[in-house]
Amino acid sequence: ERLGMRNVDLVEMVGQVSSFVDKAGKDASPRRARIRQIAELSADFYRQLMRGLSGLEVSGDETLRAALTATISHWRGDAELASACLDRCLDTTLQVEANANQATLLECWFDDLWLLTHGMTPAAIGS
Repeated sequence: ERLGMRNVDLVEMVGQVSSFVDKAGKDASPRRARIRQIAELSADFYRQLMRGLSGLEVSGDETLRAALTATISHWRGDAELASACLDRCLDTTLQVEANANQATLLECWFDDLWLLTHGMTPAAIGS
C-alpha cells in the first residue's frame, strides 16, 4: 500500500522492513528470504499497477487490489514509470542472491524507488 504513496517516510519504511528482516534471526539465509519476499511482493504491486495504468484488469488479493485502486487514482506517472519501479524490485531480488549487504540494499532500493516516483533517475540506473 505504501509503495504507491508519493510522500513516504523512507527512514520509517526502511526501519519497518529492517525490523521484519531482523525477526528472521541472525542467519543470513532466512534474512535474505525475507528481503526477497518483500521484493517479490513489491514487484507484483508494480506489475499490477502497470497493468492497471495500461487499462488492463488487475489481479491479486483484496488488499492488493484496494492498494492499486488508491494508487491509480493519484499516480503521477504512467505505465512506463511503474515498469521502471518493477525493474528496480527485480534487481533487488538479484542483489539479494548476490549477497549484497542487507542494510545498504534496503536503503538503496527504497531510495531508488523514491527517486523514480519523483521524476529523478537513480545513479545506478543512470550510469
